[in-house]
Amino acid sequence: MRERLASLAEAEIDGLAAEGITPTAAEIVHINALAHLVESPSSRVALARGRPVFVGGAYLWPITLYASD
Repeated sequence: MRERLASLAEAEIDGLAAEGITPTAAEIVHINALAHLVESPSSRVALARGRPVFVGGAYLWPITLYASD
């Protein structure tokens, strides 16, 4: 279990505060969980690629979340 605030999450939360946005506790937890997922460069690359989708005999790598839908 990750009990610390990731530096990336802290930066994102500070950025939201600068824009006048106050995230809820649940949103902070979610931002922190996502930040922990991308802490290492290899994790960032893997998540950036998305998941392949099998379509018509070929695997497609979606560029966006909407593409995977």
